[in-house]
Amino acid sequence: MVKKILVLISLYLLTSIFILSKPLEEIVKSNNKMAVKLLTLIEEKNGGENIFISPFSINSAVSITLLGAKGETKEEMLKALEISENEANYHKDFSKIINEVEKSSTKETIFKNGNRLWVEKDFHLLKKFVDKVNEFYKGGISSVDFKNNLKSAIEEINNWVMEKTANNIKDLLRESDLDNSTRLVITNAVYFKGTWEKEFKEENTLSDIFHLESGEEKDIKMMFNKGHYLYGENEKWQILGMKYRGNNFIMFIILPKKGKKVMDISKEIAKNGLSNSINSLSHENVEVYIPKFKFEKRYYLKNYLMKMGIKKAFSSNADFSGITGKKDLFIDKVIHQAKIEVNEKGSEAAAATAISMKLTSAAPIFNEKRIIFKADHPFIFFIIHKNTGEIIFEGVFNKP
Repeated sequence: MVKKILVLISLYLLTSIFILSKPLEEIVKSNNKMAVKLLTLIEEKNGGENIFISPFSINSAVSITLLGAKGETKEEMLKALEISENEANYHKDFSKIINEVEKSSTKETIFKNGNRLWVEKDFHLLKKFVDKVNEFYKGGISSVDFKNNLKSAIEEINNWVMEKTANNIKDLLRESDLDNSTRLVITNAVYFKGTWEKEFKEENTLSDIFHLESGEEKDIKMMFNKGHYLYGENEKWQILGMKYRGNNFIMFIILPKKGKKVMDISKEIAKNGLSNSINSLSHENVEVYIPKFKFEKRYYLKNYLMKMGIKKAFSSNADFSGITGKKDLFIDKVIHQAKIEVNEKGSEAAAATAISMKLTSAAPIFNEKRIIFKADHPFIFFIIHKNTGEIIFEGVFNKP
């Protein structure tokens, strides 16, 4: 029997001013809860390292896979994704959120999102599955030859990914990720480039010291600005919200206070959510010190997703009969790659996820008190879509 593999790729809080209908609010809440939980699991495994992922990307990838899941496989996935409503309603509502985020792209703050199915030329997908992908995730189809020309197929997919991410995600698929038994690759690309509403002046960027949790010190370039920002704090952390032009996206930075560690803050956010803290943010006059940084990360997410409860999908008992009409596929690998740069003008970010499947048998009130927000030690950050509250990117900056 010829082994068949399906690979799915996807490239990749909030204040009371983010108002949604109840169903969409619930989807955002579920997606963000899953996002922070996954971030915490990655942090536990990679303590002390910089972390960056796109939960929007990962949710898109897994949701497309969910379209073909049945029985206990589907139930586990729904639970792990924190989805409490009917699955059909979930896809419909998530599609609305995706559309809202896509509509927010402007000349100054760019957001791009795209999907495509790459199908082995003689491999059959159920029309119902393809129609659902088109309906909810707008996925086009390309025919490729994984059997006889794997290298060319990988190159074609990687070129598509690079084009969709402005050349930020290169060589997403390596030759070791696929073989000539691959039958389907589903791609989703996410790209973001935003200009700060309040740009930092380059002449105000100076050398400074970044304090690692280990006690080690590193040299860093620290940007400086001051003005009215979304701000809040409690006994454990400070939170800063920096808007991008167009007022459609915001970066939130959660900075632990003295004696508190990033991991402790992450676990608390994963357990209790961040809604109350974000809802209490107000516009304050803040002196802001933020490091310039740029890094790229790659993860194999299978073990993290299994810890979240997606288990049958990774076993020979998986049921993805909604894709081919047979119980012949299970998830083998989940690969995620993401890149971010933060500088004086703004932020640029892109991400990719690959899932491989094998054959089985209000008006602001300004307070003029002096507040200093100096991110000279590890912090958590999120880039979110303002109108929906959906987390697009998230990470932890642990060291220069």
